[in-house]
Amino acid sequence: CNRAGATSESGLCSAGYYCEEGLDRNTPVGLFKGRGGFCPVGSFCPEGSASPLGCLPGTYSSHTHQQNCTECEPGFYCLINSTTFLDSTCPEGFYCPAGTEFAYQFPCPAGTYNNRTMAQSAKDCLLCPPG
Repeated sequence: CNRAGATSESGLCSAGYYCEEGLDRNTPVGLFKGRGGFCPVGSFCPEGSASPLGCLPGTYSSHTHQQNCTECEPGFYCLINSTTFLDSTCPEGFYCPAGTEFAYQFPCPAGTYNNRTMAQSAKDCLLCPPG
């Protein structure tokens, strides 16, 4: 209990959990009154969350109970609510620095090309041959 004489917890829902209504604890697991739970994959729950928040583009969450999402790895892109980055490799002709939000966000500059996947920066783009 958060105050003397209280019969249940009060205050904000703990980070990694969401608390919708009528809960008797700030970490709703096991047997509890009300509606809430742990934050699912693809979302995050900062302290005081009433519901899970989806990971923003360029981030992912591959575990439950997360209070924030992780920035997408270089060479990959992460769409909204991503649960992993491994299935979203950067396509040929583009590069994907950390935090890339969609596959075609960063095309190779004019006069360059990239014939492989998972490029991480414009330096991975090659000069076009003359002619």
